[in-house]
Amino acid sequence: ARNRVCAWPSGQANYVIHQTKPNQPKQSRQNKKRVSAISLNMDFVSFFTSKKRSQWSDPSQWRQLCPSLTITDEMEKEGENIKQPSQLLSSITSQQMRSHLIDDGYALLNNQNEIGNSSNGRNETPDNKKVIQALVSSITTLHKQHSIPATFIILYDETWKLAKYGSSVLSSCTHTNNEFNYDILAWYIDPREGMVGFSPHRDRQPDEEEEPKKGMTGGDIVKRSFHKDGQAKYVTMWMALTDATPENSCLYVLPKKFDPGYSAGDNNSDDDDDKSDPLSRALPTKESYQNIRALPRPSGQSVLFTHRILHWGSKGNENSSSEGLTPRIAISFVSSDPTFERPYLSSASLKRDSQCPTNEESQHQHDQFLSPPPFRIRLLLVCAQLLIYHQRFNLSKECVRACYDYCKEHAEDHLDEAYRRKVFVEFVKAMKEWDEKEAAEKKNNSKTDCTK
Repeated sequence: ARNRVCAWPSGQANYVIHQTKPNQPKQSRQNKKRVSAISLNMDFVSFFTSKKRSQWSDPSQWRQLCPSLTITDEMEKEGENIKQPSQLLSSITSQQMRSHLIDDGYALLNNQNEIGNSSNGRNETPDNKKVIQALVSSITTLHKQHSIPATFIILYDETWKLAKYGSSVLSSCTHTNNEFNYDILAWYIDPREGMVGFSPHRDRQPDEEEEPKKGMTGGDIVKRSFHKDGQAKYVTMWMALTDATPENSCLYVLPKKFDPGYSAGDNNSDDDDDKSDPLSRALPTKESYQNIRALPRPSGQSVLFTHRILHWGSKGNENSSSEGLTPRIAISFVSSDPTFERPYLSSASLKRDSQCPTNEESQHQHDQFLSPPPFRIRLLLVCAQLLIYHQRFNLSKECVRACYDYCKEHAEDHLDEAYRRKVFVEFVKAMKEWDEKEAAEKKNNSKTDCTK
């Protein structure tokens, strides 16, 4: 296909790239303006509905929204080779990261390696910094102009270039049985808009119903979520795309050794709710609050942490006078042992990267080095993640339904069975919450009418 750059009137985007086929009749200027206006001027609530699926399931619409990014189904054919995992981190750094994850529950990665090198030795492919700058600009555009959640950045190739980097880092720093599991989320947090990160939580809890059935203690069940050498079966890599500081909401954690529930579990036979609360148990005195760690990260640097560490995003300072204060934009990737949590995409949806190393010593890296999925599966993953975290995204009822309809059509062929069930359970919860909300509003309106 040929790329054609079209100018737009003042006040709109400077340019937009259209894909045209040879010998295809040219669109009239009036028609081109109408098609582009759907994307460039749309609002997410009215755009992302089942009735308009033909628009938001069309990759050309998303290319218009973020013209500096790309969407291709076969990136390798475009010459975008990614640096091999073994080149990213030294064995010493990898071992240090693993030790910190075992001892503290988290580890800081300061490495900012390039994503790719060309075969002739010149740095012609984008490095992390350029990719991050493009993602930050586009996530900001999606939020500011269209109120689109940052996680939609999953649709673009540049995110998957960064995902390959993340997969390689996780491969180097976690147990050899862990695999990249496609649990990807992105955040745009601007304190000046009243936004905050997640409240204190653990990423994964053991199955509470399993304990009485098998007669195991909470600690016994938690222990099964770790490998015998102490490495976690679920590890997240959280990367700051803009500087993450206490002023704009960085991550905070409570290190493993100060958290009794990290290894022992959070269930407590005591009826006192305060004592059974994980934070209350970990912070019983005013001195214990000094154990909390703030983890500011410059753009491009990361935090790795296990599924058991208590962590949260702080509430930034909406009145900050810091010069150049930017929203906190971040993205996360996950590596997990399939016996604990299988990859979200089914094996049939994944394609091996022909550039992967093949020797036995690099087998673990080979397992991690997967090609980006095609657009329709990226969109499926976005819809599924929106349903899983529907409370966080504060989705409209129409958007919840649109996500479900798309997942229902594609999930059986492309999503792991356990993840698929979880997605559909969350859809039911989301619709129930909306029904209750609408019933409450109707009741309040009736009371208001009666008092008039």
